[in-house]
Amino acid sequence: MQYIQITEELLKRYHSSKCSLEEQAAVEAWLEDPDEDIFFQHSSEKEGEIERLLWDRLQKNTVLKEVPIKRFRKKSLWLSVAASLLLIATSTIVINRIGFFKATPQLVRIDNLNGQFAKAHNINGLILTALPKGDIKARINSSSGNVSFCEVMLIENHSLEDVVLDFASACSDSGNSKKNFICKKGISYVALKMSSLSPDIIVVDQRYMEDYLPLNLAIKINNELRQI
Repeated sequence: MQYIQITEELLKRYHSSKCSLEEQAAVEAWLEDPDEDIFFQHSSEKEGEIERLLWDRLQKNTVLKEVPIKRFRKKSLWLSVAASLLLIATSTIVINRIGFFKATPQLVRIDNLNGQFAKAHNINGLILTALPKGDIKARINSSSGNVSFCEVMLIENHSLEDVVLDFASACSDSGNSKKNFICKKGISYVALKMSSLSPDIIVVDQRYMEDYLPLNLAIKINNELRQI
């Protein structure tokens, strides 16, 4: 079989099931090669253009927005009394709830730098998965936490609440990359920290990776996620 170069156009045809059997075999061999670079080579100008477009599209989805201040009208006297009685009646539940949120954070370390398969850890329904060559250190309670990682990780929020995470990079060449992000309940996300793509941390909804990431990168990551 003659050599077939993996290009973005070929990946688009593969993704749309429009390539030949030979092309399909070439793409799948490329996907299964752990030593194959997941990025195409571009000029520095092209790299800058790709990065600017990527971050313009990501910003509106990844920035933690301020919660608007709600204004309440004064309640009538009888409503205030009823609310006070309800508050007293449920004080035990409230105290237990506060204690739940202030529970000691769980410390998690997932070292998969030399692994060939994904490694996962479940923290009260929040599942963190380090893909091969990945590394994760986390400190998380029921509704928030801190996560430092390198390479690629999967975050699946199967808990009963949204979880606010502060991401930092554990990569040696990354500087002080940080990102604050809300992981909505019932949604899975992919977080990336790869200096060859961007000096910053990217967090995207897994369902829309192909809309926000370069196609060759999205296909590579999806291929690894299917093997979990």
